[in-house]
Amino acid sequence: MEDFAKQLGIEYPGEMINGKYVIPLSNSDEYSKIYTLLDKSDVVELDTSCTLVTDKVSELQYFNDNYVVKLDANFSDDLYRVVISKEEM
Repeated sequence: MEDFAKQLGIEYPGEMINGKYVIPLSNSDEYSKIYTLLDKSDVVELDTSCTLVTDKVSELQYFNDNYVVKLDANFSDDLYRVVISKEEM
């Protein structure tokens, strides 16, 4: 999954947690960079049925045939992360 992250242009380090590749982001600037990468990507598509955006949180889910990429933000607590997992068929 690390290779897939790099394919998307995500160069931040992550770690495997419970079968998912989790990439913590330091701040909203890093979150914005990843959002732009995913939004412009031809590799994944936004799943609008799994999107939640409020003034306090943002949960965006992108997918392709093999992977699901979640971009999560908790603006109130200044917490940001990317979670990559295998697409379940």
